[in-house]
Amino acid sequence: MRRPPFIITTVLATLGFLFVTPESHAQAHTKGTPLAPFTPSFKPGDYAWHPELSPAGPVVVLVSLPDQILYVYRNGVRIARSTVSTGKPGKHTPTGVFTVLQKKVRHESSIYKGAKMPHMQRLTWSGIALHAGYLPGYPASAGCVRMPVDFAAKLYSVTGIGTTVIIADHKSAPNHSVRPGLLFSGKSGTPPAGGFIWAPEKSKEGPVSIIVSAPDRKI
Repeated sequence: MRRPPFIITTVLATLGFLFVTPESHAQAHTKGTPLAPFTPSFKPGDYAWHPELSPAGPVVVLVSLPDQILYVYRNGVRIARSTVSTGKPGKHTPTGVFTVLQKKVRHESSIYKGAKMPHMQRLTWSGIALHAGYLPGYPASAGCVRMPVDFAAKLYSVTGIGTTVIIADHKSAPNHSVRPGLLFSGKSGTPPAGGFIWAPEKSKEGPVSIIVSAPDRKI
């Protein structure tokens, strides 16, 4: 007996839903649109990449959570910036000073099976990383910093193990770099006038990062 067309359509639609694989999400990764170096406003997926502005020197990456923008400095000169998508509510991207711990051109999440993370640069062993992904125009990740695919590959080419990555919000952002807030949130304690806090036992080895805040008069 011939089935009515609407039943066949329903069955096919259901099967299509069931067989959507995790890899299909990778197709949604934002490719990216390159712009001039000082374009005033960016749309999701836009980036500027101009390494010729500073051909050599140490690289520092700065992520502004309020602006959803990532900046790249080489030898103190800004050579790039890109729109990003960071952690959604309940999965916030942590702030602080990190270093690149691991790099993989092709990486799949061990937490979210099937989630592709091209040009992954690990910041913590608990699952926070920089990588290519989908940029909807607002924080939407599970804590990582997503970048356009093309930009992620370019950034990968200039960083190394130990590269400094600063993730800042309104309370921990260098004012001249990301606009909102001051450098320190006070979580590490406030030294007395003319004094200092020195606690090397909190991290006994690894690369050292030094940050100077003129507004706070702190180093």
